[in-house]
Amino acid sequence: MDPTTPRERTRKPALMILTSHRRDCFDLCVWCLERFTRLERFTAVYVLANAVSPEHEASIAAFAARHAHVRVIPCLPAGLVPAVMDAQNAILARHADDGVVKIDEDVFVTEHWLEHLLAAQRMHAENPGVLLVACPTPVSTTGKRCLGAFFRAHFPDIVERCAASRVYDDPVYHRMVWEAVLTRDLMGKYARFANDAYFYSASLIIHCVLYDRKALEAIGPFPTQAIKGTLVTDEVAVNMALRRTGKKAALPSAGLVHHYSHAACLAAMLRDVPVSRIGAWMREAAGR
Repeated sequence: MDPTTPRERTRKPALMILTSHRRDCFDLCVWCLERFTRLERFTAVYVLANAVSPEHEASIAAFAARHAHVRVIPCLPAGLVPAVMDAQNAILARHADDGVVKIDEDVFVTEHWLEHLLAAQRMHAENPGVLLVACPTPVSTTGKRCLGAFFRAHFPDIVERCAASRVYDDPVYHRMVWEAVLTRDLMGKYARFANDAYFYSASLIIHCVLYDRKALEAIGPFPTQAIKGTLVTDEVAVNMALRRTGKKAALPSAGLVHHYSHAACLAAMLRDVPVSRIGAWMREAAGR
């Protein structure tokens, strides 16, 4: 069911896709976007291409050729600072009143994801306790915490093995969650589970997030220079704003999307649950 009202359907945020070294993930990310989103819903689509290979550049060019409002922004050198942060700041400033949806190259959206995200933004626009909205992703610290009750009910083996582990450096958690998606009907069980409409979190992994003016005024421009002894990322800036304001992020439970892998677990994931296998499953599921 499409959860939007006619007024919500007129909202046209921009989309910002960050991509660097995972061409296979980018190709599947784009396939999911085209399959589950009317891309004309976005006022503009930006691909921030951070030191990509020639083959990856060809995939990005093919995507841009299919959609007149896609803009490719080359970002050099490799790394968030300075070029990617500069590009994000420019886009966020340009579209502060539209809103900007940012996703990473290894995020695979699902049906009605954008409608749920925009509905969450409307629901919380005047809520003084909520700074911004995002989609939950099972393979993330935020997602693991938000989906705790669901995992305990349907996948107690994941809870037993991974309760105390850190998602970003635990390849077993990655593998077990993805195997649950691919072979144990995680998505079907999740859709039938009695989740609250929204999860609320005091910290956030920003794999799929919506920035609006309220959020941007609190976060401020992302830092564009390295600071000795300090980790400089957009995610750190978002979480510093959450801590400073004492506000939370709202995540629509029905807006679940997929995140492939954190960097420390990528080699194990490519071996145990390759992107091609996930792509085959998604295409089969979409064709049912």
